[in-house]
Amino acid sequence: MIVIRRENDRLLLPVRVTPKGSVNAVMPWKEGDDRVQVKVSVPPEGGKANRAVIEVLAKTLDLPKRDVTLVSGETSRLKTVALACDDWESLLQRLAGVMKASSPDTAFRVDSPG
Repeated sequence: MIVIRRENDRLLLPVRVTPKGSVNAVMPWKEGDDRVQVKVSVPPEGGKANRAVIEVLAKTLDLPKRDVTLVSGETSRLKTVALACDDWESLLQRLAGVMKASSPDTAFRVDSPG
C-alpha cells in the first residue's frame, strides 16, 4: 500500500523513478508497492529525470506542471512529489485508474497531519 500524506491543499506522493527507460509513464500498481513507480526515458543528469517525472505526473494526472513539485530526493530514485489540488479524492481516482488499481482504497492510504 502506498501511503500518501495530505498537507493542506496538496498531496505528498512517494515516487520511485526508473531513468533511461523505454517509456515515460506511471506504471501499473502491484501488490506490495509502497511508492508510485514512474519510468522516464532520460538519464539522471543535470535534473533531466526530475523534470521528466514532473512532466509525466502532470500530463498523466491532468495537472498544470506548476502544481507538481519535487519536495525531496533530488539526486535519489526515491522521491517525494507534492501535488497541489482542490479535489484530492478525484485526483486519487485518476491516479488509481492510471495505475490500474481496482480502487484508491486498494492502493493508497491517505494520512492527514495531526
